[in-house]
Amino acid sequence: MDEEQRYEQKRQHDQLVLDTCILAGTIMIESGSEMTRVNNTILRIARNAGLAKARVYVTVTGIIMSGGVADVGAQVGAIDKRSFDLEKVAKVNELSRRFEAKQIDIDDFYDQLIHIDEIVGTFPLWVQEIVPGLSAVR
Repeated sequence: MDEEQRYEQKRQHDQLVLDTCILAGTIMIESGSEMTRVNNTILRIARNAGLAKARVYVTVTGIIMSGGVADVGAQVGAIDKRSFDLEKVAKVNELSRRFEAKQIDIDDFYDQLIHIDEIVGTFPLWVQEIVPGLSAVR
């Protein structure tokens, strides 16, 4: 592999790391996670993927992240919806720990995040509508 191919492969890897971090953070925020946990998870993913100088700024409306490398600029992720699904937050944290332990690679991590709605089941709509009503009754 020549120098140019190695450079392009590294750039694609770094871009995938940023995409994975932004997606993980977006899922966590949209699912009700606290900002400190989101920030820590994103930085842990980036650093375990080799982006030691990564920086992230997390708010309830978006994520701004830089990989700390010149070849891949900063990215912004918008938070478009809100729900309360701590099972998704737990799944993202589990995937993050598996990535840290080298049980999955960055490609598998990203793919599982993309399909998180298929991986993490949801309650039927009627249960989602009835339970809050039951909790309000005293």
